[in-house]
Amino acid sequence: MTDQQLISQLIAHDPQVTAQFFFRDCRPLLVSVIRRVLGTQIVDYDEIISEIYLLLMEDDAKRLRQFHFQSTLYQWLKTTAIRHCSTTRKYFSKRSEFLRFYLYLCHVISEFCLLVFATLR
Repeated sequence: MTDQQLISQLIAHDPQVTAQFFFRDCRPLLVSVIRRVLGTQIVDYDEIISEIYLLLMEDDAKRLRQFHFQSTLYQWLKTTAIRHCSTTRKYFSKRSEFLRFYLYLCHVISEFCLLVFATLR
């Protein structure tokens, strides 16, 4: 599947393509980014991956629609994930008391996404 086809399917909220792309194909890349930027204290990487997915899909996939094919989709996603994780790290390094709450919210979001994917199968 080409990047253009993949983006079209993601924007159309195809559950099989979404699950395959974010939680299988891109998981090693995203876990690597999360480890490098946020460190090893993050235990449930799927929570952060779900958050990145939601970030790309909010406002009718506004961020995903900003991909202009000037690089590969994987490289663009890596850059987007680095920026998101860096912003998260900066925010929580100043507000460390909210880190546990943030991780809890990520867990809730992750569980919700997995539930939605499971019901759509």
